[in-house]
Amino acid sequence: MTKSTDVVEIRIRRNKNSSAGRLFQFLMNCYNHWINEDGKTASQLVLQAAWLLYWPFVLEREGNQEKAKEAAFWCIRHLESHILKMKIYFGLND
Repeated sequence: MTKSTDVVEIRIRRNKNSSAGRLFQFLMNCYNHWINEDGKTASQLVLQAAWLLYWPFVLEREGNQEKAKEAAFWCIRHLESHILKMKIYFGLND
């Protein structure tokens, strides 16, 4: 059983007309298979993005240099894949 002290929660509220609000609204309604291949929820999509950008730094801060390097390599590969998808989707591929 999970105790309330075992949970980390983040709540982000933005005006729906702001760029952040529009982004969150898009994620909440993200049914585009090209973008959301696994059918993840908005929270899962936000967590995935944060994970890819920051997880290696978490491991490095915790003193695990080798795992941080492995995670950085893995995250970079996934980010490069996402960049390629964006280039193809928006016709920006060279």
